[in-house]
Amino acid sequence: MIGEERRNMKRLQMFTHNDSTYTLIFIAPEQYATSSMFDSFFKSFRFIDFVKTTKHLEDKTERILRDLLSSDTTTFQEAQEAINDVNFSVKHLPALHQALLEPYSDFDENTYCTHDMIIRKIASLQDASTISFVEKNYASLSGDNERLKFPFLRLLANIKNDQSYRLLQNLMIDHTPKSGKSSGLAIALLDSLSLTTSIFPHLLKGLENKEVADVIAIVSNTLIDSNYITISDLQLYKNILLKQAESTIATSTLKYDWVFYNWLLLLGKFNDLESNNLLKQVLKSNDLENVYDATIVLLKNKQQVNATAIMRLAEDNTYRLPLYLELEKLNSLKLFPSRFLNQKSLAESEMFRIASEYDNVEKIQFIGERIGLLNGEKRKFYLFKVQFNEDEGVEEYLGIAGPYNFNGKKIEAESITAGFAPGIYNAKTIDSQFKKYLLSLEEE
Repeated sequence: MIGEERRNMKRLQMFTHNDSTYTLIFIAPEQYATSSMFDSFFKSFRFIDFVKTTKHLEDKTERILRDLLSSDTTTFQEAQEAINDVNFSVKHLPALHQALLEPYSDFDENTYCTHDMIIRKIASLQDASTISFVEKNYASLSGDNERLKFPFLRLLANIKNDQSYRLLQNLMIDHTPKSGKSSGLAIALLDSLSLTTSIFPHLLKGLENKEVADVIAIVSNTLIDSNYITISDLQLYKNILLKQAESTIATSTLKYDWVFYNWLLLLGKFNDLESNNLLKQVLKSNDLENVYDATIVLLKNKQQVNATAIMRLAEDNTYRLPLYLELEKLNSLKLFPSRFLNQKSLAESEMFRIASEYDNVEKIQFIGERIGLLNGEKRKFYLFKVQFNEDEGVEEYLGIAGPYNFNGKKIEAESITAGFAPGIYNAKTIDSQFKKYLLSLEEE
């Protein structure tokens, strides 16, 4: 393999030895890689105690699944890594199906785990035997394994055919899991909206169950936005949906999560007195992400949002700029607090948001304005000292937001670019760092 620019050559040679395969990789400029000296070494490389074997050709499925049950961390991790590397086929399904009955040591309903890897491999084969296995074994999942029921339902959703979805609707409503998290199932249902629409009326019958209701909230938003259903299709179930939404708001820790966000969106789609009043309750949240989402939904519904909530968002660097942009779209900038309605405050918010993509921002401090020539044109920039909280301590950098119009009176919500000057922040070299930053922009 030869790169177009540096003309490096990459040579590979694979060896089998004992129960493993090894790859010798050699990368060098083409003239060296093909020279007799290196070519001789590459071709003559051998194992001293070479053991000829065909073990690398043997099916390792049984061993991998056995090692997943090991209490030894290294053995488990090696087996887990092997799952992604193996190309399983239909002949492996009986063993993989049995593996579904094990939660494994890393099982976690909120993160991608070994059980999810196995589900993904099985689903990729799209075989009817999987549907039969789920139907036969679903009811046996009890006690600690009750939490595997939602992953089983998610597997059916990933099979993506009429038979699997009919079984899914029956199991979910007639044998609803007593524990576990349903958000993963909701995500899977969004992958085939036509099939999901076909069972949606049946799923609505399970709204009394909180986990089923969460699925309905998530799925409903996408089905409505994609024109598969309308909000009027939910009117018959509006009271129970509002009841579940109220319970979600009341019992939530009010820390942002995707399920909670979808309830806010669904309330916004009803857009009536009851639903909007529930949204207004969220404005009191200690989590500003929820306050922001509820604020935007209410404003889009042409509802009044109290000035306190808007001020809380404008005071926070994370939400000031997004709030301004949304209010601008809604032609409602009159609601934006005048204290922050200036280029410096929006530049500070933009700089903070960009810095937060790199690491945890400890503090951001305004340094001053600078006028600089960029591509022969005078432009305005805002400079900030940005402190990051690192494991080794606090690190400081010169953040630069801009360019903005030099004489422009109109606020520019977002700059063309914003970033960091090269090197660590140094109060004595700010101007030279700024000049280097401008040069780097012109070179791009």
